[in-house]
Amino acid sequence: MHMKQALHILIWIVALQHPLTAHPGGTGSMAGTVKDKETGEPVGFTYLLIDEIHFWQRSDSKGEFVFDNIPAGVHLLKTYRLGYQETAISVTIHEHDVTRLDIVLQPAPVMLSGVELTAHRVHKDTTLENPDLLVSDRKLRQNMGMTIANTLSNEPGLDVISMGPAPARPVLRGLGGDRLLLLEDGERTGDLSATSADHAVSIDPMTISRIEVIRGPEAFLYGSNVMGGVINVIREAIPHTRPSRMTGTFTLLGESVNRGGAEALELGLPVGPVSLRVDQSLKTAGDMHTPAGVLKNTSIRTANAALGASLVQKWGYIGASGVIYDSQYGIPPDPIAGHPLGVDIEMRREQTAFEGMFNLRASTLRHLMIRHQYSRYQHQELEASGDLGMEFGVVTHNLAAVLHFCHCGWLNNARIGFWGEHKDYASGGLTFTPSTRELAGALYFYNEYIHNRWSFNATVRYDKRDIQPDEQYTSRRVGVIRNRYFSGLSGALSGHYRFRNFNLGATVNRTFRAPVVEELFSEGPHLAAYSYQVGNADLERETGWGIDLFADYQLPFLTLHGSVFWSEFNNYLFPRNTGERSWRRADLYLYRYIDQAASISGFEGSVKWTPFSFLILNAQLQYVRGTLKTSRDPIPRIPPISGKVGMSYARGPLLFSYYLRGAGRQDRVGKFESPTPGYIVQDIKLEYLLSGHRFLHTLSVNIENIANTEYRRHLNRIKEIMPEAGRNIKLLYKVYF
Repeated sequence: MHMKQALHILIWIVALQHPLTAHPGGTGSMAGTVKDKETGEPVGFTYLLIDEIHFWQRSDSKGEFVFDNIPAGVHLLKTYRLGYQETAISVTIHEHDVTRLDIVLQPAPVMLSGVELTAHRVHKDTTLENPDLLVSDRKLRQNMGMTIANTLSNEPGLDVISMGPAPARPVLRGLGGDRLLLLEDGERTGDLSATSADHAVSIDPMTISRIEVIRGPEAFLYGSNVMGGVINVIREAIPHTRPSRMTGTFTLLGESVNRGGAEALELGLPVGPVSLRVDQSLKTAGDMHTPAGVLKNTSIRTANAALGASLVQKWGYIGASGVIYDSQYGIPPDPIAGHPLGVDIEMRREQTAFEGMFNLRASTLRHLMIRHQYSRYQHQELEASGDLGMEFGVVTHNLAAVLHFCHCGWLNNARIGFWGEHKDYASGGLTFTPSTRELAGALYFYNEYIHNRWSFNATVRYDKRDIQPDEQYTSRRVGVIRNRYFSGLSGALSGHYRFRNFNLGATVNRTFRAPVVEELFSEGPHLAAYSYQVGNADLERETGWGIDLFADYQLPFLTLHGSVFWSEFNNYLFPRNTGERSWRRADLYLYRYIDQAASISGFEGSVKWTPFSFLILNAQLQYVRGTLKTSRDPIPRIPPISGKVGMSYARGPLLFSYYLRGAGRQDRVGKFESPTPGYIVQDIKLEYLLSGHRFLHTLSVNIENIANTEYRRHLNRIKEIMPEAGRNIKLLYKVYF
């Protein structure tokens, strides 16, 4: 099924739902005040989110808020505020009417961690669609790093694969790369961070509002290769609502370990019926210091900016945005298996997007969302002499359309969607990878069912991808370079049973992944990755089955969460170190892409205990084990058992936290992969809040690795050259207005 045919089917489905004209009267408004339950005083700077339609506002300094042009029907309104418990309220919006709300928040200074685990998922009568992990507000500020991966590195189940401070990418339950989708505002970025450890993610955490980690049926709304899950970074470059006044944030960040600094400004303002949003950030850092010395050639310079505008009306909204991300960073030298003087990388992403949401008058439909995104990505790898080593260019068009159904009959928060992609890939320099065009399309359907203590949600998805190299020829090492076509079904079913303070559940999923261009056709030295890469033109599609069993127990003072997971892959695709030196570059090891049956299993556990209102104790532990079933060898680059224990103390505007984080020895390694010893590191976090008439000031002071411990992370590709960063004093100031 080609993309054009899939779009015709979607239009045909819409046509059956007459009448589907935009309905000016199908919306209402919501306004109210947020108050403190104990004092009755207004609570300003509270985030209010209607997630299913992507609407959010922040209450002003008087605690007042207004939402306009909300589609009529039942919605789930969520609140997030420093020092208060998160809430979820079911709200009914009537046509041509204003729904008034007085939202009362329960003070809980230490309970608000900014992270929402599966144990805390909200199962109201409206929707099951919630992120498994939500990083926002205080948690986002306390863990803000130079990259998205560093910002998430201490969250449950997450690790980081890296080749220095800049090229770092998250790993979830041992799965990364193309098996863990990293999105910005629900869409792919168009960069190449998933294909190699030396490629940085083109998203700056300084200008975002929150990060969602999604697993289960909801993850398949975004892609078919989501055994690891989805990390959705919310920037909202295209505003979905119109603010009543100018709002924004200003942020300053400084680090001692690399003498780094960053600043960011984000503004949203109304101009008549139009909502404008603008943000920008600048970041610079020098070489990273470790307990064993300076890790050379690890400096970072990044500039990032976005401008978006939306026309917000009763029928919905239509908007556009433009984003520019420009970065230069270094890959440290490896005198044994790489360039002895290091490699410098210059990358640039330019993106434009158009998005519209249209409220519909049909009895079974809520709204139609359409989005088109164009991105142009350029990437150069330069040797110390200034010579060009490798160059990549990718031009991507993405088209998405989603029909969102009302809560009626057997349809509950249901949606049917289409996603398409056209990609042009080219490479130059020392590589022989051919220029390639890709055309992909997908159709999916999502629905929920809730009855008493039982709840279920499911997604079914069909994907097709065509990969067409510009030249067709035979390579002695890669194979026959030719057109390849892949298709497959994927999806997931999740069930929950709630009994008193228990929540028991299970998720079963099936994934589909087509090989990417680099896995099929790459051939040549990749100096920045310390490897000579050879693809395999005969690779077949990768499919997998997985199951996740979880249980939660929650009391006002105690929360327990545990889960076990297991997955089986057919044709697990990965680059294998052959242990041989390249015939073209004797300083580089030869890596060949192969496929083997594989299994990955593990567990996660966490506990949070609040013996007093001002004190919270918590701990978490996670373990992953991966095996290649044919050879019985371990899967390369699987993180070791790791965990964290800590305590937090809060009094008024002051929060103090102390943590011990560590990992065990990883000696279950793949061929030619070296083991890594275990470690324990100490961290301290301190935050102070000051709320004024129009401003909320926050100051965070973190001391990471306070004992300047020398340790190495297993997923760091340069662990044999230098240890991790030494003692780091990090200051972050952020003001909301």
